[in-house]
Amino acid sequence: MSTKSELNRERLGQWSEQVVAEYLEQTLGWRILQRNWRCPAGELDIIAMDGVCTVIVEVRSRQSRLPGTPVEAVDYRKVIQLRRVVGYWLAQFPTETDLPDLRIDVIVLRWEHEQVAEMLHIRGAVGGD
Repeated sequence: MSTKSELNRERLGQWSEQVVAEYLEQTLGWRILQRNWRCPAGELDIIAMDGVCTVIVEVRSRQSRLPGTPVEAVDYRKVIQLRRVVGYWLAQFPTETDLPDLRIDVIVLRWEHEQVAEMLHIRGAVGGD
């Protein structure tokens, strides 16, 4: 059974992903390929095309009353997990297809009173090394 805080966190995550998807499509003109792609290693929030570059977008959100920043939630463990999940996703490409240009961005939302108070888009936040 889910607790109220888990439901609120899940709802906040869904709202955040929707806000980010609209930002990517409407403001940046990107094309969303997939949302919430899952595999045994985890989930990719948004997979989009920025021109010819495939971008994996990790969405992080936080309500203002909570300590820490959403960026702090992308620690080395999350980076390792993201790379593993991206590996699963890339394995879906046919072997004869060249791997696309690939970038991993993080978009951070800070919410206040059920409104986005701040959005930070960190391009190339997770490097390949």
